[in-house]
Amino acid sequence: MRALAVALLALAACRGEPTPIAAEPVATSTTSYELRVSEVAQTAAKAVVTLYVGDRGGTERAMGSGFVVGADGLVATSLHVIGEGRPIAVELADGRRFDVTSIRAFDRSLDVALLRIDADGLPTLPIGDPTTLGQGDPMLALGNPLGFERSVVPGYVSALRELEGRPMIQLAMAIEPGNSGGPVVDLAGRVHGVVTMKSMVTDDLGFALRIDAVKRLHAQPNPVTMSRWLTLGALDPAKWTERFGARWRQRAGRIVVDRPGHGMAGRSLLLQNRTAPKLPYTVQADVRLDDEDGAAGIAFASDGDQVHYAFYPTRNRLRVTRFMGPQVFQWRILFDAPSDAFRPGEWNRLAVRHEGDRLVCYVNDHRVAEIVERTLPAGRVGFVKFRDTSAQMKHLQVSSDGAAPAVSPVEALKRQARELEWQATQLRRRAQERHEALVHEALVRAIEKPDLLRAALLVAKLDDEEVDVEAYVDRVAQMAEAIRKDLDPRATPAERLAALDTYLFEENGFHGSRDEYHHRANSYLSSVIDDREGLPITLSVLYMAIAERLDVEVHGVALPGHFVVRYGQTLIDPFDRGAVLPASAAAALVNRHARRRVREEDFAPVPARDVVTRMLRNLVGAAATEPADQLRYLDALLAVDPNAAVERYRRAQLGARAGRVPAAIADLERLLADEPEGIDLTEIARWRTLLEGSARQ
Repeated sequence: MRALAVALLALAACRGEPTPIAAEPVATSTTSYELRVSEVAQTAAKAVVTLYVGDRGGTERAMGSGFVVGADGLVATSLHVIGEGRPIAVELADGRRFDVTSIRAFDRSLDVALLRIDADGLPTLPIGDPTTLGQGDPMLALGNPLGFERSVVPGYVSALRELEGRPMIQLAMAIEPGNSGGPVVDLAGRVHGVVTMKSMVTDDLGFALRIDAVKRLHAQPNPVTMSRWLTLGALDPAKWTERFGARWRQRAGRIVVDRPGHGMAGRSLLLQNRTAPKLPYTVQADVRLDDEDGAAGIAFASDGDQVHYAFYPTRNRLRVTRFMGPQVFQWRILFDAPSDAFRPGEWNRLAVRHEGDRLVCYVNDHRVAEIVERTLPAGRVGFVKFRDTSAQMKHLQVSSDGAAPAVSPVEALKRQARELEWQATQLRRRAQERHEALVHEALVRAIEKPDLLRAALLVAKLDDEEVDVEAYVDRVAQMAEAIRKDLDPRATPAERLAALDTYLFEENGFHGSRDEYHHRANSYLSSVIDDREGLPITLSVLYMAIAERLDVEVHGVALPGHFVVRYGQTLIDPFDRGAVLPASAAAALVNRHARRRVREEDFAPVPARDVVTRMLRNLVGAAATEPADQLRYLDALLAVDPNAAVERYRRAQLGARAGRVPAAIADLERLLADEPEGIDLTEIARWRTLLEGSARQ
């Protein structure tokens, strides 16, 4: 069972020295719920503040909410709202603005902070006791969701929980960005929590850090003055020079970068302030991209401004580029290719040996490129990033003799372990690719025979290579034999089908899956046979396979939205325990799902190829949140039916996002060549041009 996906949205913070974060409780009212909400909202909103945080360029942006918990200027908010090392301003409900003078306390694990502003006599929120809350208690969240200042969201307490060691209130309410750091109050106006999380699964689920955690933080402060706060994570200007913007920071020995630079294609540089190393030299560093669509790596041979070289991964490829100015036409890609030695999503060691007239590039100690350049400058070294990339870098080292810098025995063992792990990962990936290719070949052979039973079982084998197709074929034969042995040898086809119905639906309990209709197991014929539960199409395939072995001619019929079988002029619904589907019910299905009248061709027998592609489409739909799985099913579907234009377009989209850019371009070119109906070829051509351009960046 998958864990509930939640995204951090907001917590809280305070300021104040001896001032207690508590106030006189607000008297409860006996008026109606709506009136009480209005009264509490008007009173509590006076203590809600808007937080403004400066970015790297000095521009202030409204980032979230907070609330006053100390009349002498103590404000609670979320740590992630204010970031780290940034100037912060607080705007009160009356419009007054104050710069934050210090961080009274903060806790990264709780994502909470307490801020101090130079103000007094402020309206505060009284502190409640979250342990007294019960399920169904009405609550209000106040804040600035989506930029709408001091908005009120009503809801209820769902439960008190601990999430990752944090005491939380689970709320049934529509939390939005901007509520972060805002208070959650009861109908007496007492604050019980600080909005911290919004569910990524549903709009009506959120979480708040319980206020007693904030009280404990206030009792044990770790104050930081703003002069010190503004230097948190800052790079030492004596060691580093930043060029062309972006946000470069230092965290626990790592260089962290995000946001686009001001240069063309979001380019930004971080250069060491050392003099250029003497030739030959080797520069190396460890780099990890948060998203493989990004681009970041080593800069070298830099003049400190626009001219430099770069070696970096981008979209699961490795690239060496020469930059001779600020414009794209002054850039030249010298090398661009994938490498099996590159590990997506992991730390990768990049190294460049600079010999004056030759560059030799390595990834994870594997040589990937050799480039001859006659007039290579020595230049400074550092890091480079492009586009809206988030990345981490560490261990930038330079050896002036051209040899790789010495590695400690411990680091050498770690590298060897990583290399072996990577080799194992690569071997598993290749084994999976080979397995899928073999299944595709077997699927095509089964469809060409045609052998629908084996083809349907091979669909299940895509996801589970342990599926023994022949064992299940034998099992279906045994089912047919069990039915036949109780039949009169002179039994008519109709009598044999009646015996089939009895065997499957009455004696063995095969049935349509209603509670878990979209579960992938319903599309695996092996699981359908084991669990006796499936979709209309998989139950129909089983029904047809047994009928064939009983010498009864039954065909599949692909009605819009519902698959059935046809015997003569009779429609049979295996999903509904073999019930006869009247013509009027079939017409209603067509009308409901296709918005048209039923036609004779709706009852035509379905070829094995179309049955299998329909099964694979069901799996694509069932894997809606799993792009890698969707790609696997689309690969199989297009192996079976290369003319499936919609699926080819979808595979191009998913493939491009997954780094399969050359394959995505090939899919788009196939669509342009085939010119299928219903596909916007102008859009396809435009997209292909964009992909080709991005591949050259």
